[in-house]
Amino acid sequence: PSHPCVSPTQKFFTASDRKAPVSALDLESDDAGILSSLGLTYVKKNMFDDAIETYHLALKLNPANTEVLYSLALAYELSGDTASSIHSLRMALAANPLLDKAKIKLQELGGSPVKESQKNVGETTTVEPQSAQIEKKGA
Repeated sequence: PSHPCVSPTQKFFTASDRKAPVSALDLESDDAGILSSLGLTYVKKNMFDDAIETYHLALKLNPANTEVLYSLALAYELSGDTASSIHSLRMALAANPLLDKAKIKLQELGGSPVKESQKNVGETTTVEPQSAQIEKKGA
C-alpha cells in the first residue's frame, strides 16, 4: 500500500502534500539530516522552492548546521537568487570558517568573505529570498 502523502508516480512529497505531514511531525534536532536529504531530493527534481523551504525547516532544528546552510546556498543559486545564496554561504562560513567548499562557492558568486562583525550563527534561520527582503524595504 502506498503512503497517503506520496503519489504512486512520485517517490517524494509534493509541496501541497508535504505541508501537513511535516508540520504535524514532532521533529527533533536529529531530523535535520532527514530534512536535508529531502531537500536534496527536491533539488535533483528542480523543485528549488520546496528545497529551500525544507532546508529552512532543517535549520530551525539545527541553526549551525553548515552542510544544510551550504545546501541552502546551492538551492538559492540554482533558483536564481544569488544574493540569498551569498548570504547563506556567509552564514555557513560564520559557523565554520574552515568550510572550503563554501569559500570557493562564495568566490565563484563574487561575494566577499564573511567579516568578524557578521559572525552571528543565531541568524541562520532568518535567511530569506532576495524578493522577500525587497518587499520588506518597500513596506
